[in-house]
Amino acid sequence: MERDKVVIEYEKKLGAGAFCNVYQGRIIGDAPIKKIYYNLIAVNHFNNCDVAIKMLPSFADDIARSDFNQEYLNSVGCIHRDVAARNVLVNQGNVCKVC
Repeated sequence: MERDKVVIEYEKKLGAGAFCNVYQGRIIGDAPIKKIYYNLIAVNHFNNCDVAIKMLPSFADDIARSDFNQEYLNSVGCIHRDVAARNVLVNQGNVCKVC
């Protein structure tokens, strides 16, 4: 879903967990469920609807969208055979290091 079709209301926090915060939000236009269940188009309940939005810390989103420095590890001749969350250290400055 395109980011410009989602409005996040940061002042309306619904909850928090160990790895994310949940905020109230709104989808502008048709919700993606219409692409899956075409019979709901006639109901029209999924236009401009309220949703709960999970927000990961920014570094987690950046890591998920990157190749997690695999290019760097490869350039120094290292093959990491177990890149997983349990093998990533995060310091106080939110800098992630693979171990």
